[in-house]
Amino acid sequence: MPPLELLCHTALPTSTCATQHCLPPPVPCLAFPDGTFFSLPHREAFQFPESMGYHSSCGEWLVFLCDVTYSLKNPFSKVTLTLPKLSCLCPIEEPEEIVNLTVTLEGKMPQESLDMDAEMSVYKLVVCSSLLAAAIINLGPMYTIALCRPGADSWFVSRLLRRDQLIDMMFYRGKLFVLDEFNNLLAIDVGEDNDNGKLRISQVECLIETRSITIFMPNGVSYINDVLVESHGALLMIRTTFFGMPSDDNTGCMSTKPVGIQFKVFEADFHSSRWVGVTSLGDDHTLYISQSYSRSLCVCLSTS
Repeated sequence: MPPLELLCHTALPTSTCATQHCLPPPVPCLAFPDGTFFSLPHREAFQFPESMGYHSSCGEWLVFLCDVTYSLKNPFSKVTLTLPKLSCLCPIEEPEEIVNLTVTLEGKMPQESLDMDAEMSVYKLVVCSSLLAAAIINLGPMYTIALCRPGADSWFVSRLLRRDQLIDMMFYRGKLFVLDEFNNLLAIDVGEDNDNGKLRISQVECLIETRSITIFMPNGVSYINDVLVESHGALLMIRTTFFGMPSDDNTGCMSTKPVGIQFKVFEADFHSSRWVGVTSLGDDHTLYISQSYSRSLCVCLSTS
């Protein structure tokens, strides 16, 4: 269970905002597993007992897992959405001509097919809207993308997007953006079949394609993690490098003692189709990073 998660909810508009038909920026909160919330930046504490025992978070939603079924709860609006059972899977309609990344498919797609009878587990959940949720899932040894409508009976699973590993995913500018283990950035258009109303993938485009590389892990580097974040309208990849040293815990078992952490930021340059290093986010933004949900936050909230 996570020690804390970040939620962002929109506060009720003031009369001025209501007159101008605008909403105030989302207010960030830190949520603890015991149902305690701290609003930022004022550090006001309040309780949501029904939020105890959450699994993770995504935007304004707390994610709960019970009896192989995920549910989404907004502790502020009290809205609850239930996702299909993890055992209810069906392949999504995706003819191969929708995919324009031939090199990536030939060079990176595993030869092993998906086992639709394997137990499904969710690696990353993204709530696109109250009508669409997406997930990076494991089916046996493979990773792929699954889509569903809250309240529906089944998850729709992609066969064409199967990989040995998928790193992160986010909803950005009306599309799903997926980062794979080679730092390729895929953009996925999700649509609806006009005949039967089922979800379908209408296009997959590789916007940034990197060549296969071998990541060298020098002495002292124990783990590298990449996540996607939107900031100032740009799509960023945040690389976190964890440094550790071998340590003996006096029981004969070797472990790794954390000794440092390093962050590097890259921006998706869609004109040159590459990741470009970024040295500053500006003085008005900071980053919250976690495996389940990452977000760029305006630090000006702390002075308001």
